[in-house]
Amino acid sequence: VWGASALPADPRAMELGAVAPTPRVHGAALDPQARAAEDAVRAATHADWGPVFVYGSMTLPQTWDALIGRMPELRAAKLRGYARRTVLCGGFAALVEKRGSLVLGQLVCGLQPAERRLLDRLVDDGFE
Repeated sequence: VWGASALPADPRAMELGAVAPTPRVHGAALDPQARAAEDAVRAATHADWGPVFVYGSMTLPQTWDALIGRMPELRAAKLRGYARRTVLCGGFAALVEKRGSLVLGQLVCGLQPAERRLLDRLVDDGFE
């Protein structure tokens, strides 16, 4: 347990979420493994997680503006082996596997992790 006198004077020098505050080591004091781990965390929290296939209303600029406040990069795309179907009593569409079928949509690129989580919450259909 850390006593008040053991805490660093600058609270930004501690990592959040630790059971006990962990003093941060900056710059040259990091060994190569620690530096690689810190770079990986930074990339995972601030980098693009890869493209996402969208269709329907998710291809409209006003949907993206309402969701993330900007228009991400979109590229025309085809998803082979799936068909778009309306979910009865749901008021939305879903994709189902269907050999020989094709769904037209777009690939969304450049979403930040927080934006991707918003998208995942919005389009989570609850199906497994």
